[in-house]
Amino acid sequence: MTRTTQSFLCSVVLMAAAVAAQAQVFKPATIRFEGAPDYSDAELMQATGLKIGVGYSSDELNSHAQRLMDTGMFDKVGYKFDTKGMLFTLHEVTPTYPIVLENLPLPTGEKLEEALREMVPLYHGRVPSEGGVLEGVRQALVQMLAAEGADVPVQSGTVGEVATQTVTAFKFSIPGVSVRVGSYALQGVTPELETKMVEAAKRGNFSYETGKTEQRMEEYFQNLLVNQGYATATVHVTRNGVLAVSEGNIKVPVQVVVNAGRAYTLGTVTLAAGGPVTQAEVEKAVGPQKLGESPWLRLPRFQGRCVTMLHARGYQDAVVQREVHLDEAGGVANFTLTETPGPQYHLAIVRFENVSDDLRHKLMAQWKMLPGDPFDPGYVGEFMAAMRTNDPVLRPLLEHLKATYDAKADPVTHDVTLRIVMEMQ
Repeated sequence: MTRTTQSFLCSVVLMAAAVAAQAQVFKPATIRFEGAPDYSDAELMQATGLKIGVGYSSDELNSHAQRLMDTGMFDKVGYKFDTKGMLFTLHEVTPTYPIVLENLPLPTGEKLEEALREMVPLYHGRVPSEGGVLEGVRQALVQMLAAEGADVPVQSGTVGEVATQTVTAFKFSIPGVSVRVGSYALQGVTPELETKMVEAAKRGNFSYETGKTEQRMEEYFQNLLVNQGYATATVHVTRNGVLAVSEGNIKVPVQVVVNAGRAYTLGTVTLAAGGPVTQAEVEKAVGPQKLGESPWLRLPRFQGRCVTMLHARGYQDAVVQREVHLDEAGGVANFTLTETPGPQYHLAIVRFENVSDDLRHKLMAQWKMLPGDPFDPGYVGEFMAAMRTNDPVLRPLLEHLKATYDAKADPVTHDVTLRIVMEMQ
């Protein structure tokens, strides 16, 4: 990207026409800016480093104009003198990009934006693909983490593909460091629930994703409590305390505030009509309650089976939401589950790679999910397991091979290209 700085010095009263231009001193009475309406004159003045009433040589003015160029927010900067003073003419660079934090244990939203705007001149929520604003945001994030007790590097990268000009954002991450949730401060729970939640937290072993982990934990613990019979339980998770930093890892402390409410008896679990999966199909898949099991296990099993069956039918983006209906007098919670299937994905082509032609032909002869069929990701593992254990011809050929697969879907047609790569193990 080519950027230019232009200077237009005119209508300047000189004491001696013979004085060389580089020896002239210009003392602007006013400094104005046009072409960048999103920025105030005060912000732009701060970015240039110029001051009203101070004398500058032409070289110094060019240097201050270059400071605007170096921010990366402009691809052309010009200036001139007129009867009112000094006027900068700016042309903003396009496109600019929002920022995304990947694993930085920092506040997000308006609090982060306010801090960055204070620390990085000309940052207004977006960054250029290069230049001082992009670097300034990175350095500001380093300083914020250091203030939290984490003296770690931060790297920037793109979301999307630069080569195809499909960059959608710039992301910032801590490289080479494990960032996970560490200690849990639990509030509002009985000793019995505290034990269960601590055990559940260990099983969760949450990695830290900026702006996402707290919500994910809230859903995780709320589901845990509902499945214990606390059908109206609410959970609120926030950062709490100082980061625990040691070589190679950062532990993020959180506070978990619980309002469990009363315990209920599980009543009915009903799947709303109209979805691809029916109540009878899920009932059959779940089966009867086992002796000694909690009746509340039926709820997560029913919901999980429904999601699995939707995925098997090609609805890879499917979600199943539940709504509770309470009988307070009887202490009973009844649930209605609603399917939101989303688009149906279909297999376009399947390829077995890194294998001999003979083995490829043998595998394809047994493969049953054909082009045009709904794409079932679970079928890949089931197929390979069956070939390893049940097929007398393929079993010895696959004994020392492991399979990994990559499924890429067209975002418009939702047709899936499936690559199954075989490697020695």
